[in-house]
Amino acid sequence: LRKIGDRASLVQTLLGSGACHNDLDSFEAAEAKFTEALAISKSIGDQRGTALALVSIAHMQRKRSKFQLALNQFYAAGEMFERMGDTVTLALSHVGIASVYMKMGQYQNAVEFWNLVLRSYEEAGFYNYVPDILEDLGLTKLALGDPDGALADFNRALMLSKQSGNTFGYALALRDLGYAHYAIDRPKAALEYLLQLLELDETFQNPRVKAHALCDIGLVYSALGESQMATAYLKRALRRYEEATDRTGQARALFGLAKTHDALGNLELARHHLETALEVIESLRVDVVRHDMRASYVASVHEYYRLHVDLLMRTHRELPEDGLHRAAFQASERARARSLLENLAATGVNLREGADARLIAEEARIHEQLDEHYRRRAAAGEETGEVADRRADEARELEAQHEQIRARILASSPKYAALTSPRPLTAGEAQSEILDDDTALLEYSLGEERSYLFVVTSDDFATYTLPGRSEIDDLARRVHSLAARPPASRVDEARFWSTAARLSELILGPAMARIGGRRLVVVSDGALRYLPFGALPKPGRREARPVPLIADHEIVALPSASALAVLRAETRDRPRPSRALAVFADPVFSDVDPRLAAGMPTATVALNHDARTDPALPSSGDLAGGANHRGASGREIASIGSLRGGGLNLGRLPHTAREAERIEEVVPDGDFLERVGFGASRDAALDPALRNYRIIHFATHARFDETEPGLSGLIFSRFDRRGRARDGFVRLHDIYDLRLPAELVVLSACDTALG
Repeated sequence: LRKIGDRASLVQTLLGSGACHNDLDSFEAAEAKFTEALAISKSIGDQRGTALALVSIAHMQRKRSKFQLALNQFYAAGEMFERMGDTVTLALSHVGIASVYMKMGQYQNAVEFWNLVLRSYEEAGFYNYVPDILEDLGLTKLALGDPDGALADFNRALMLSKQSGNTFGYALALRDLGYAHYAIDRPKAALEYLLQLLELDETFQNPRVKAHALCDIGLVYSALGESQMATAYLKRALRRYEEATDRTGQARALFGLAKTHDALGNLELARHHLETALEVIESLRVDVVRHDMRASYVASVHEYYRLHVDLLMRTHRELPEDGLHRAAFQASERARARSLLENLAATGVNLREGADARLIAEEARIHEQLDEHYRRRAAAGEETGEVADRRADEARELEAQHEQIRARILASSPKYAALTSPRPLTAGEAQSEILDDDTALLEYSLGEERSYLFVVTSDDFATYTLPGRSEIDDLARRVHSLAARPPASRVDEARFWSTAARLSELILGPAMARIGGRRLVVVSDGALRYLPFGALPKPGRREARPVPLIADHEIVALPSASALAVLRAETRDRPRPSRALAVFADPVFSDVDPRLAAGMPTATVALNHDARTDPALPSSGDLAGGANHRGASGREIASIGSLRGGGLNLGRLPHTAREAERIEEVVPDGDFLERVGFGASRDAALDPALRNYRIIHFATHARFDETEPGLSGLIFSRFDRRGRARDGFVRLHDIYDLRLPAELVVLSACDTALG
């Protein structure tokens, strides 16, 4: 082909040759072929060849665990296929995108892309490829907690592979069925499938499939208590993963070895394997620019960090002179703090300065698409069924595009390259940098068999062993459920206090002697994050009327102790905003709001709305429920506004106008900004002028989406003074982009502590 000058055919040959090298894990040879194919395609203007070369390079990068680079290339290729109208080949990009999302723990996004690919292949008649996609789709469903759906996909893939004589697909289906049965605690059934695979795999010697099978068999033997067999298989798997430079596989095999040696009572060797696994995980995390993917990946391997804390604490009991309980505290901080600390460190730097201008423009375009999407959904009203599902899919795709373009901007930013990852605090640094004599830090780490409480003061450090995660989580959820609704009777009230007292004795009782009357800084874990600690009764007290913790203690909640140190460092030399206070309250949510009534004088709905002269503001006797954020019934407001369901049906928050008024009474005249009623708009909330205020107070509705965090946000006025509908939703991507050098931002709304 080189001799006859057929460069278009040469591109296809180079890509095929490179794919073979890639399958054999000969990455240098593969990269040389792919890079040459890409260069030739660009030189002859072959758009399709260029896109295919990008996909090929991305698959190689994904296998080498270069997930951010792979994702960038997959998206770039997908855009080219779309411009060419090549919907079938577009599926190749979607396969890659789905596989990266899956590796990084973004399972819902992965399911969306696997389903896109499955439809494309079935419509195009590419039935030989369907088993592969079913296997990946099933693995993703398993990660999302849908074992029945996963097993159905795996069994269908096994049947289709057997019918078509696809030995490789059949092997993968056996592996997935084995893994699924192991994941749902059926180790003997898992072993049957995996041993079949090991025999079958000898016929084609695929190194990665072999490594996966060996690792899975080792984990199954470990679950069955056969530690010697488990160790032998896991060591063989680790060697194969190392040969294939599969870092995610290495981490998994090392974690298996750590658990196996733990079961054998060899804590030192278990720690060695686990700490090596954590080094691999950290290297994978650092390679990824997207904050959401970093966070989701760390969440997907959180059990590694929990086991590390447990191993350190158990070793400390055997060797207390080594001080490993302090190392366990830092391990706990490391587990929860890293991604958050990077976000906090980045807030003090304008990462867009010097970044690629084309990427900045593309981000603005996607912003507008997102805003238009939500405006259409708000205007459409309540949607259900397939329409609602389709709208949710569109939103997820736009959010994914937005995160991807943000990642590319960060990668192109000269300042981001110089931003180093902040290091989590040690126990000694926590004592000297964030605690005074009147403050005690309570940090929880919940593990499967046992949990731990670290109590740190300026001159003391102590640890306590607590029950396992399930017992604490169960009690915490029951307390949260009882606290979430007003008691209908004294029996209900007594049930809350008795349940809360049991939890308080469990998680606070052992440490109360050290706490005294200090301020409490609480770093929660698991379901404890859902609790306002101040509402728990003080342990050890037996008064007729329980005394809540808040009566004797100031309580501060933090996502991690290290976060406070970073915030102090980032704000230490920051200029103080010149003005005191900006308040947002009582937005106009509904088209039946009396402030929209015909003939209403304009003066009563001016931007600087005066609640004291508003004839539309009801008296306290007119309010349903009487609670600050309850214009309707209590739980209705907490669950309203499901954007997956389309429109919003929001009750008014009339008490928030009085909330604003009372706050302003303590601020000098003229040193505050009031945005009440129509003035409490999205545009006002995003106004750069807000950076001039030291305190910013938002009293409005909020929406927290646990499944799709990108759909969370704050809700402001949805109508202007002329009754025209307006987008009132300040979304997560808007909040990320706010630059507010405030000393305090108050979110006075439902569910704003749950994130």
